[in-house]
Amino acid sequence: MRRITTVLCFLIFLAGALVGTSAGQQTGKASAPVAMDRGPLAPRERHTPISVTMTLSLSKSDEAEKLLQAIYTPGAPEYHQFLTAEQFAARFGPSDADVAGVIVALAKYRLSAQRTTATTLKVTGMPADLERAFSVSLHSYEVAARDNQPGYRFRAPTSHPSIPGEISKTAKGVIGLDNRPVAHPLHKTNPLYKTNPSTVRPASTGASRSRRRDRAASCAVRSRSTRPRRRASRARTGAFARCGAGSCGSARTSTCRPRAGS
Repeated sequence: MRRITTVLCFLIFLAGALVGTSAGQQTGKASAPVAMDRGPLAPRERHTPISVTMTLSLSKSDEAEKLLQAIYTPGAPEYHQFLTAEQFAARFGPSDADVAGVIVALAKYRLSAQRTTATTLKVTGMPADLERAFSVSLHSYEVAARDNQPGYRFRAPTSHPSIPGEISKTAKGVIGLDNRPVAHPLHKTNPLYKTNPSTVRPASTGASRSRRRDRAASCAVRSRSTRPRRRASRARTGAFARCGAGSCGSARTSTCRPRAGS
């Protein structure tokens, strides 16, 4: 469990390098429906606060990568010396002073920030302030209904967000400026459990069903015919000693006498 916790923490702390996808990139995906740009946000949307997540950089990312390799290298002093989430954050997470500096810098853009994890901040502000802080323009996009899927609207920046220069060493990225819904399949098929055609039993025919019934009837008849003999055998075994076991006086005795006292 500690190993899994260490790996997950390391991956989460480095996730900021991959955030900040623009709407233009999303509309270019073959699997995503085409989204029409409806222009800047409507007045009502511009007066609604938005909360996003800011990811923070590790203070010693190179050392963290070396430790991760050593943990899985047999013979290394750190081999299988796993860290808890708290130990990892205290050793490689950003310092309290760095986080405080980021919060102060964001306040200059009239954005409030609250620390949610060791390497993330919840940043809240009006759309205009977020646009100014991250050098983006938020637009409204619309996806038309198709097949049995209803249409929907979402907001997204028209370009990649950029971190203010004064906090670029501590802050890594921002997530949540784009709120386009992500569809997930309700049912997934595990490829490891796909049906092997060679092991599929062919459909039963009338003749095969008849043969199975005949075999079942034959087994039932044999079971009924041997049942009385099994009961008689059990009765004899309880009343008499076994021949050749030494209680009848000789191993060659063909008939047995009742045990004394039976």
